[in-house]
Amino acid sequence: IEICQSVGATDKQFLANEQSAFQESARMLKKWGLPANRNTVRLHVEFYNTACPRRSMLLHTGYDPTTKGIAPESMQLKLKDYFIKQIRAYMDG
Repeated sequence: IEICQSVGATDKQFLANEQSAFQESARMLKKWGLPANRNTVRLHVEFYNTACPRRSMLLHTGYDPTTKGIAPESMQLKLKDYFIKQIRAYMDG
């Protein structure tokens, strides 16, 4: 699920868009009977050599893949765990 306005929006707008994506992720996972975990929540960078999700990475881990290159696995897992926590909150709510 792509986060809208990853470029050009304020942090507040981007974070609101991110929450909408988490909510939609929760809806889809529940519909398919899947849990939110490291196997079902995946990052674009896991499939393709890219800085995505750059803005989320920067906001939630402090790591900027645009200037530092592809995030190390520890940063990717930190971001995934944040995403999973947010998605689970919608699944449980």
